[in-house]
Amino acid sequence: MSLSQKGNWGQRDCGFSLFSSIQNHTSAGLRSGQVVLEYVLLLVISILIGGIIMHTLVGTRDSPQGIRSSWKSLITKIGQDIPDSEP
Repeated sequence: MSLSQKGNWGQRDCGFSLFSSIQNHTSAGLRSGQVVLEYVLLLVISILIGGIIMHTLVGTRDSPQGIRSSWKSLITKIGQDIPDSEP
């Protein structure tokens, strides 16, 4: 092994070691940032899914769907009921 080859290996190790130490030094900060980002993304996704479910089950004031339309038809049927005559 010549001196120039040994020098090159030393530089490669030094560069890799420097990169490794930089990566290890910043990885804790990046992990906490990644956790926050994942939490925010999960929060946004869950809010969107909840909104879609609510819109599908309840509908809007102008066009009731699902639970709201069933409730409206039930109240209408109760209101149309004729009371029984007393004997």
